[in-house]
Amino acid sequence: MDMVVSGIYPPMWRRAVLPPYIPYRGPLVFETRPITGPVHSPQIYLMKLSQLHEAYITGPYAAPSTGLEKSQSHTGPEYRYQDKKFKKFEKPFAKKKKKRRRKLKDIAESTTTKFDPSDYDLLMSRLKKITDELGFKSRELGKTNKYPIQLFHSSKSGPNILIVSGMHGEEQACPWALLRYLETRPNLNCNLSFIPIVNPTGFVNDSRKNADGEVPNRGYVHQDDERYIDKNEKVEEKPTKEDKILIDHLGSLKKAGLDGFLALHEDDENDQYYVFAYGKKIDNGMTNALKNAGGESFGIVKKDDTPTDTSEAETKDGVVKNDHDGSLEDALFHMGVKHSYCSETPQGEDMEERIRANVAVIEAFISYICK
Repeated sequence: MDMVVSGIYPPMWRRAVLPPYIPYRGPLVFETRPITGPVHSPQIYLMKLSQLHEAYITGPYAAPSTGLEKSQSHTGPEYRYQDKKFKKFEKPFAKKKKKRRRKLKDIAESTTTKFDPSDYDLLMSRLKKITDELGFKSRELGKTNKYPIQLFHSSKSGPNILIVSGMHGEEQACPWALLRYLETRPNLNCNLSFIPIVNPTGFVNDSRKNADGEVPNRGYVHQDDERYIDKNEKVEEKPTKEDKILIDHLGSLKKAGLDGFLALHEDDENDQYYVFAYGKKIDNGMTNALKNAGGESFGIVKKDDTPTDTSEAETKDGVVKNDHDGSLEDALFHMGVKHSYCSETPQGEDMEERIRANVAVIEAFISYICK
């Protein structure tokens, strides 16, 4: 059923709907069909506007001839402009979505959250860039195959701290954590030295062993020891070629880490975090600082008495104390380094979380010594 609605055509509506050259002709009576919904809904309001516009253009209230041609009066530039305004006003809810400036593919390609952990060239190129910026100097200790083993040092005043990573090639979060820590551009108040990758051939192959099939971190001390992991297996500690390079420079490594030495490692058997601590009197403050730093991400190994290939020591409350396994950290302890520690993040966990945990361990170690 049709209904008749009577109303006044206000000047505000005139400006919104009509071309400026069409005069106001007085009250307007128009008809419309009933619409379900609220009386003041946008649909009813817009329909009224449309009918008003039509009535004043072509209906009984149309303006008298202005002497212009029909095409000019109805399609001239001024009318087209008003018509566009009308259409825009008539459909305020049909907004076009803005185009994204960058495609998702471009964004994905520009991120660095996904990368190849074995990319030696990428790691070393970024290390060179940041160490040059921070004023580090590098020294080549030796080569294994075509890869150099490099020692970086800051030559600043303060406590002497040495950090070593990449001893086992599959423990790849450790070198990347060193890089990330440096890329935060820390305000160092110590003389920091580090070896990013001891076993580069293992690193590029994602292998614990080097190119000769040997496992590094052996035979730095106690080379004549013969220890038994079980009743049937005898272990002899023999240094690999990477170890021999470091053994030749033990004097300079001791000097570089006289106030603190930290070896970054990962464990492929545990899903929690723990540390090795060496010292005649182990500093509980340092030990707790390292436990908290790594344990925040993965929790602490409470007790683990399972022997490894080089150790029969037990882990108690996240700490293995004075495990004299012939490792580099064991050797530097015997040479008089004040703090000698080895951290072990769980290798099977998420790479990003492992990197973050190792960065936290580095920060805690340096902060405690330089406090």
